[in-house]
Amino acid sequence: MSKLLEKIALSLVKGIGPKTARSLVSALGGVSQVFSASDEQLLSISKISKPIVESLRNPYIFDRAAQEISFMERSNVTPLFYLDSDYPKRLEFCEDAPILLYAKGNLNFNNRKVIAVVGTRSSTAYGRDMCERIICDLSKYDPLIVSGLAIGIDGAAHKAAVDNNLQTVGVLAHGVDSIYPQSSRAIAARMLSNGGIISEFVSGTVPIRENFPKRNRIIAGMCDALIIVESKKRGGSIISAELAYGYHREVFAVPGKASDLLSEGCNDLIKYQKAVMITAGKDVAREMNWSTPSAKQKQRELFPDLNVNEKMILEAIRSNSGLAIDEMGAKTGLNSSELAQILLQLEFNGLVRVLPGKIYESA
Repeated sequence: MSKLLEKIALSLVKGIGPKTARSLVSALGGVSQVFSASDEQLLSISKISKPIVESLRNPYIFDRAAQEISFMERSNVTPLFYLDSDYPKRLEFCEDAPILLYAKGNLNFNNRKVIAVVGTRSSTAYGRDMCERIICDLSKYDPLIVSGLAIGIDGAAHKAAVDNNLQTVGVLAHGVDSIYPQSSRAIAARMLSNGGIISEFVSGTVPIRENFPKRNRIIAGMCDALIIVESKKRGGSIISAELAYGYHREVFAVPGKASDLLSEGCNDLIKYQKAVMITAGKDVAREMNWSTPSAKQKQRELFPDLNVNEKMILEAIRSNSGLAIDEMGAKTGLNSSELAQILLQLEFNGLVRVLPGKIYESA
């Protein structure tokens, strides 16, 4: 049985979500061990019940996984398992992130700067213009632009990214075998050469309502900052903002007239201090402490400026020839959230790398 078959099958098990799947893999030592474990071993793990064990034994999940592999081979789709090096690293620190993603295109999810841009489908000329201006302003910093490939602000964000030669990724609420809505097909085709599309759903999955909040958590989790351009008081964009806020991402909102229903959500986020008000891309760059990269800065810094905690973690890793994150916590006294953020920055700076089993060593 192939490793990929097992990974896809695990993602299809009824009753197992991302958190439980990770717990199983961690407790048993790997995906193969999850399927070879005895009933007693499985039932000894927290939140594993007899119905879940029965679902793990269901041959359907392997038949469906084999079908998906066949589709992937025909369609140039790349699987991204959460333990793989090319899985979006920012999602690794979101407990509810998918264990498996399906990607199509020319993609680098681990760009040093990742911005998500979302907003209403019923966008106005003002909203689309602000979206395009902000992304044009940000193009000098070369961020990856993430959105949901919907009509309105999402489409404007993807188009602005393509027009400014930026990588852009559309996160789907259905399988990568189709594009919804049909009006997004043209921009999706343009995105494939410098970006592409991703989804946690197998081919043939249709865009039902329940899938969109799941899609939104991926958008919110894989970015450094999320920008909302036009949103009603309730809707998918506000859900994305709340998720990003919960993931400790920076949240920005473009204001509108107090009387505009399509700006009510943005205005509320600003009013209740859940988002920073912006009117230009330079506002985002300032808040994110970005500087325009020079040729010298694009090269790896041999002696980067590190703060006290970064130096402490790097020294601990170097002294022990590699450490797991829980061992680092014991040695440094930092909690897992603090460690995750610092390790991500050290990895982006080329100072540490992740080995299988989430072991960190100096680069």
